Amino acid sequence: MFITRYLFFVKKRASSTRMTFYSILVTVIGLSLLLFSVVFPEVLRSGRRSINKCLNDNIDSYAVALIDDKTFFDADIGNKIYEQILRTKEIDSFGEWSTVFVEVEKVLSDKEDLTDKVREIQNSNLKILPDRDPRMFQGVYMQASALKYNKISLESGYVPSIKDNLRFALLGSNFSDIPIGTVIMVRPGREYIVTGIMSNNQEIVNSMTLLNGDSGLAFDYTTNLDNMVLLVNPEISGRAISSSVNFVSFSEGVSFDEGKKILENIFSANGTMVKVGKLSDRIDEVMTRTDWILSRFGASAVIFLVLTILGILSIQLMAFFTRKDEIGIWFSNGIGHKDITRILFIENLIKMAVSYVISIAIYLWVLNLNKISKSTMYYLRWVLFVYGPLITLLVSIGIAAGVCLVSNIYLRKKSIPDVINGNW
Repeated sequence: MFITRYLFFVKKRASSTRMTFYSILVTVIGLSLLLFSVVFPEVLRSGRRSINKCLNDNIDSYAVALIDDKTFFDADIGNKIYEQILRTKEIDSFGEWSTVFVEVEKVLSDKEDLTDKVREIQNSNLKILPDRDPRMFQGVYMQASALKYNKISLESGYVPSIKDNLRFALLGSNFSDIPIGTVIMVRPGREYIVTGIMSNNQEIVNSMTLLNGDSGLAFDYTTNLDNMVLLVNPEISGRAISSSVNFVSFSEGVSFDEGKKILENIFSANGTMVKVGKLSDRIDEVMTRTDWILSRFGASAVIFLVLTILGILSIQLMAFFTRKDEIGIWFSNGIGHKDITRILFIENLIKMAVSYVISIAIYLWVLNLNKISKSTMYYLRWVLFVYGPLITLLVSIGIAAGVCLVSNIYLRKKSIPDVINGNW
């Protein structure tokens, strides 16, 4: 039998009963729920993995320090404490960073103006921040003392020592054509020398998510620097400790308790206080709601998936049994088991394909409704647009094959006269 004949019978079955509509409706609901149950937990789990990828060492050597008002507002005390921290070998990094819009005046290389080139590179690639003004540069301001907190690798160039007291810039991999030694002039009157180009897909911990993310779910626990300008400030000018919350990492071989005690002694010696907590505890606090959702998904995922598949199988088989007289007519006209099996498989495959396309449309609509940023969607693209949809597609094909197999087994157990007479 030619494929056109198969399609003729499939079209006749699909267009002549309301059961086809009900079958597709139930299948769309089931596949949509299946898609979200697969994607959502994987997206949430990616938060911890992405943070760990940014760290240099064991997470137990990383901490978050909350300073008191006296340290924060009294620049003299704060600067003195900051200098003592820099001289303490047990403390590997201390400070903070923030993703910002940077007002760049000029980008000069051997007196050649590269401002437009750098701006064109950034504007033509994916941006992390909402595009407030295409003339502004997207970048990160970071204290040199906090640079070692993140595991930053370079494609070319070098990272100056904090002792060099040099304002310098590390550019994302998109800017690989910008020469080392280029000077970036930033308002108000600061100059940063480009000393290195970062490796592709370089990320740092998203400080704002960890500091403010406990109010709800967050997907962006790291910041990708491929299209960013990392501006590093090493000197003490004005208030060296410019944030009430600072990220701390301790040197290799120094336990958290030892590092915490050393840091507390520095502050207490200057008549101030600091509260030091583990980074892992802060992550746990921020991700409390995430972990709650994951635990609920983990407890019910298997049952939910089984019920979804059984529900779809039931409605599809019901559609088959409501048309049993038609199967009898096919047999009476000489259509064999193999041809009927192929017709039923193509019918179910088409219904599953239609249901799959509709469920994907619903899925994309929900993602858009939640206003997930383009950059977050891009960096989670494998989970959002490959992993989940692919698993759902495989389940769809499996269900189509399963319905066909059950139908075929049932038919083969019946005699041809029973099938023709509808006695089944």
